[in-house]
This record gives sequence, structure tokens and C-alpha cells, in this order.
Amino acid sequence: MPSTRQSRSRFRRVGLALCATLLVTAMPVAQAATRADDPDAQKQSVDAHLQQLRAQLHDTETSLAEAYLALRETEAKLPGAQAALTQAEADLRAAEAADAQAAADLQRAQANEQKAIAELDATTAEIARGRGRVASFAGQVYMEQGMGSFGAAVDAANPQQFADRMALVGAVMDNQHSTLTRLATARASQTAQKAHVEALRADSERAKKKAEDAVAARTSARAAAQAAKTALDTLAADQRAHSGAVQAKLVGEQQREASMQAESDRLAAVIKQRAEEARRAAEAAALRAQATTGFMTWPQPGAWVSSEFGWRVHPIDGIARLHAGIDLAAPCGSPIVAALDGEIISAGDGGGYGNRIVIDHGIQRGVAVATTYNHLQSIKVFGGRVSRGQVIGYEGTTGYSNGCHLHFEVYVDGTPTNPRGWL
Repeated sequence: MPSTRQSRSRFRRVGLALCATLLVTAMPVAQAATRADDPDAQKQSVDAHLQQLRAQLHDTETSLAEAYLALRETEAKLPGAQAALTQAEADLRAAEAADAQAAADLQRAQANEQKAIAELDATTAEIARGRGRVASFAGQVYMEQGMGSFGAAVDAANPQQFADRMALVGAVMDNQHSTLTRLATARASQTAQKAHVEALRADSERAKKKAEDAVAARTSARAAAQAAKTALDTLAADQRAHSGAVQAKLVGEQQREASMQAESDRLAAVIKQRAEEARRAAEAAALRAQATTGFMTWPQPGAWVSSEFGWRVHPIDGIARLHAGIDLAAPCGSPIVAALDGEIISAGDGGGYGNRIVIDHGIQRGVAVATTYNHLQSIKVFGGRVSRGQVIGYEGTTGYSNGCHLHFEVYVDGTPTNPRGWL
């Protein structure tokens, strides 16, 4: 089942085709009724403009449909582009947050590093001092050959003084032992602190590099997403502008078509009025004509009907429209004859109808009758009176045609009628 939009589009195209057809159908007989105002020139002018306008309307509608579809396709891509851009922006914000966290972590790591360096410096200074004390102690021992403090104790004047001096010697020995122990501990701590500082520096560098890489990647992704979104926005704007321009052109062409339709209606009114007057004045002659000229001669002897009168899908553009005549198929160059006596009121380029002849047959069977012969290869008779069966041209495929054939039409009071009822 076609969609509502497709149905509306098809209905609009069919309506336009009908308007164009109705405008054409009012022309042939109108020329006989307005001869005093040069109806032949009027008919040729209106008919030529109408054929051109019909082609323009079809081309414009095709362009509008293409522009509309391209715009819809682009607009359908916009949500995806916007989603990609939104995700890229979210990723960038996450990367920036991670970078900020990494910066904070780096700052803490650097603070810890500085603290560790300060502690290492203090340990190094303590080691230096401890080494000084050990060196001083070793020098004293060397100078005194290890007996200075003990000798001082032996030289005491009394036992109490000896005991005091021995206690002092013990304290000095304990202090020296403690100094050596702290020195060893400081050296071990210094080694551990150096390793810790190096580890902190490595962690800081890794965190900084990881954060920088994340920000760079997300910045690149966001730039790509923004570029894609901008390109789609620009394309959509251009397509909207183009669609609007085509729509405006279509409106203008429809307005011109309406103006031409009004002119066609005016001419049709004149035709109908004169036809009615002619009908009343020639009623008796019409009755006699009915008996003598009730049927038309086959306009292309030996041809076969390849397409009947009525609604059909056009074989070239695929649009449903009224096929306002019948198609007679035969080899190109086959002779075409007048179906009835009459006067040629138009012969020449008919736009989409190609080389075209229009004959006004006057009142036949009580109605105003005209016939048209379309897509001719060439025209033999360009004006004046012609007789039933007289060769007026040759079959071809000029105009909006996809093969050699004669498109034959019969108009009754300005309205297309199935030729089958007259042949």
C-alpha cells in the first residue's frame, strides 16, 4: 500500500496533469469561434506556452522531490551526528576531569617527592654528622691508644672518684656505640628513601603521560565529531535553501498555469457560445451531416492500436495521467490522413506533442468537433481546408515519445473524447 505522503504527491501530480490537459483541450475548437480576434495566433501562442509549462512543471516537481528526499536523508543523519558529538564532548569532559585528577595526583606526588627529598637530605646530613663523630672518636682512640678514658679512671684519687670516672667512661662508650648504630640505620634509610623518590618520580611521569594522551585523543575525537556535525548542518542548510527555491519556482509556474487556465476558460466560453449559436442555426444541416458524415476515416490506414484512451501510467515518466487519445503504431514515415473534412487551425511544433496538426471539423452530429495528429515525423499540409482521407503528414516519434506512433485525439466541445466512438 502506498504511504499517505506518496498518495498526496501522486494526487498532486495527477491534478497538475489534469489542469494542463484541460487547458490544452479548450484550444482547438476555440480558434474557429474567435477567428475575428486571430484565434489561430492565440491558439498557437497559448498551446506553445502550455506545452513548455507542462514540461517545466514535470521537471520542477522531479527536482523538488529529489531535493526533498536529499534533505530528508541529510536530516536523518543529523541525530546520529549530534549523538556522536555529544558522546565526544562527554568523553572530552571525562578526559579533562581525569587530567585534572592526574594533575592533582601529580601535585601530591611531587609534594611527596619533595618531602621524600627533604627527608633524604636530612638523612644525608645526619649521616655526615654521624661520620664526623665516628671520625672524632676514632681519632681520640688512636691518639690515646685506646686508654685515654680508662687511664683517667685509674688515676682517680679515691674510690668514689674512680667509680664516677668509670661511669663517665661507660656513658662515652654507649654514646659512641649509639652513634655508630644511628649511622648504620641512616645509611639504610637513605637507600630506601632514594628508591622511594625514584618510584614516585616514575609514577608521576606515567600519570602525567596517561592524562595527556587521554586529553589529546578526546580532543581529536571531539574535533572530528564537530567537523562532521558542521558539514551536515551546512549541507542541510544548502538543501533547505535549494528546496525552497525549487518550491518557489513550482509555485510561480503553478500561478502562470492558473493564469493560462483562466485564458483557456475565457476562450472556452467564447467557443461554447458560438458553438451553441452555430448549433441552433445549423440544426437541420447537423442532422443531414449525421447521416452523411457520422463516422471518421481511420487516420492511419493499416496501423494497430498500441494504447487506448483513458488513465494510464505514462511509459516514460511513470506518472499516472489521462491518455487523451489513442496511439496507432506503424513504421515511421507511414502516411497520416485527415479523419474528416475540416480546416487546419494549427500545424507545427507542439512542445511535448512534437510535430502536431490540429483540424477544426465544425459541427458534426450536433457538436463541435476537432482532431489532433501528434508526434509526426513531418507535416505535409500546414493550413487551409483539407478533405477526409487527404494525406496531411507522416508518422514519427518527435516530442515526448518513446517510439514511432501516431497519437490521435478527438475533442468534442473542447473536451477530449474517446476516438473509438468516432472511428
